[in-house]
Amino acid sequence: ADGAVLDVPQFNMWGEPLDEGVARVVRQRLSAPLLARGVTVLPSQDAHIAPAYSLVVDIVRLEGNLAGKVSLEARWTLVDAAASRVMARGSWTGEESVQLPAAIGPETFKTVVAAESRLLQGYGDYLAERLCSAAPAKP
Repeated sequence: ADGAVLDVPQFNMWGEPLDEGVARVVRQRLSAPLLARGVTVLPSQDAHIAPAYSLVVDIVRLEGNLAGKVSLEARWTLVDAAASRVMARGSWTGEESVQLPAAIGPETFKTVVAAESRLLQGYGDYLAERLCSAAPAKP
């Protein structure tokens, strides 16, 4: 009613399922810092090893607009798996302004996706910092 239009270009899709991509990037950013503290980061599908901790990540918003503002809003919860107890939780919001091409086209989407990727990496770095203090190594 107010003239807002939502246009979803059918040929500009993610190359992998978004949930798998987010999990992969977050695992990559968490692995080295947590391993240095004696905590190994494993995919949630690895059923051969009982986890000491579970990290639940909820991406609330991951978007870009034609004004060049790219945003990521996410929540997280760290659970002690053995005790089924929440150890820590929090939220994170990141924004980045990008210079978009004058005409909407493939470069527009590449620019927005690159900014979203940087924000997701920043979120992973933030989580690594928080989890290093919240998740002590278990023998």
